[in-house]
Formats: sequence, C-alpha cells, structure tokens
Amino acid sequence: MCQAVSEVEDLKAQMMSLFSELQQAQSKLDEAEGMKKNLQDRCRDVERDVVTLTAQLVEKQEVQSENDRLKLQVDSMKAQSQLEQRKAGEERTNLTQLKDAYTKLFEDYNELKQESKNREPLVTKEVGDLQTRLDAAEKALAAKQQQIDVMKQEIYQKEKELETISVFQAQVGFLCVFSI
Repeated sequence: MCQAVSEVEDLKAQMMSLFSELQQAQSKLDEAEGMKKNLQDRCRDVERDVVTLTAQLVEKQEVQSENDRLKLQVDSMKAQSQLEQRKAGEERTNLTQLKDAYTKLFEDYNELKQESKNREPLVTKEVGDLQTRLDAAEKALAAKQQQIDVMKQEIYQKEKELETISVFQAQVGFLCVFSI
C-alpha cells in the first residue's frame, strides 16, 4: 500500500504538475488569445488606415490632377493676358500716333483757315475784278456779235445788190449786143 500511496502521491504530484502546466498553458493561451485579439484589432486598424490612406491617395491624385489642369489654365490665361497687354500697348501707340496726326492736321487746318481769312479780301477783290472783266468781256462779245449780225446783213444786202448788178450788167450786155 505504500506503493499505492506513493503512486497516488506521484500521480497527485503529476496531476498538480500537469494542472500547473495546464494553468500555465491556459495562461499562455489566454495571453496568446489577447495578443491575437490585439493583433486582430491592430490589423483592422491598419486595414482601416489602408482604406483611409488609399482614399486620401486617390483624393490627392484627383487634387493633383485638378491642380495640374488649373496650372495649365493659369498659364494659358497668362499667355492670353500678355497677348492682350501687347495688343493694348500697340493700340495705345496707335492712339498716340493718331492723336499726334489729328493735332497736326488740326493745326494745319487752323493755319489754312487763317490764311484763307487773310486771303479773303484779296480773293474777294480778285473775284470782283474778274467779275468786272467778265462783264466787260460779255458786253464786248455782245457788241461784236451785234457787229457781226449787222455785217452779215450788209453782206446779204451787198450780195443781193451784186446779183442785181450782175442782172443789170447782163441786161446791159444784152442790150449792147442788140444795139450794135
């Protein structure tokens, strides 16, 4: 019986040892379960972070794409603005040249107007003189035309007289022939 007691004591000690190992194993299992749960939580957190970061990356890429498009638009607008500024500069230059030309033409016009005013009495006098000469020339022309008409009348009369004289001469010649 001693042996049985000793075996029971051995078995009891083994059982206590196994129970202790079981408790250690359970403790390690609980610890491992806790670590597993902790790792699963961290994994879920990392997955959420990955989803969030992926969404942020996509959003950042969209923002970058929009930024690039806006930069191109700004560059295009800058180029257009520079072109408009260049055109505006050319138009200002043209406007200045036109103003200068207008001023010069206006000054020339005023000079010509003043010269015209200064010449007006001379021109009026010259026009008066020319009108007087024209009237005199028209009167002289009318007088000459009248003289021509009178001379034509006289020529017509003289031609009639010549015809009459020719007739008389023919008659005289005829009479002279018969009287011989």
